[in-house]
Amino acid sequence: MSNNDALLQVARQAFSVPCKAVIKLIPENGAPLFVDARQTPPTISHDAPSDQHEPNCTWHGSTETLTRTLSSKRAIENSIINGRLVISGDMSVMARLQLADSI
Repeated sequence: MSNNDALLQVARQAFSVPCKAVIKLIPENGAPLFVDARQTPPTISHDAPSDQHEPNCTWHGSTETLTRTLSSKRAIENSIINGRLVISGDMSVMARLQLADSI
């Protein structure tokens, strides 16, 4: 399983609750993933939703950081404070976000 496949699998488990937003995950060495959390259950794909040109929130980090953050091995706050994860866009999405424990 490639790193990007692992990220896709973890993202599908972590994003199980809608948050009325589209989130773009951009790993340093992989294809971006789009989380359409406007619906139940959220959909995770390499393709952007056809009706949304820009994501509400974008996460940038290494594949390892994104995977570990989503699998609860590294808290989002710690990843941001340590500079491993950069989040841009509508920060109110973060207030609404509820990640499932993927471990």
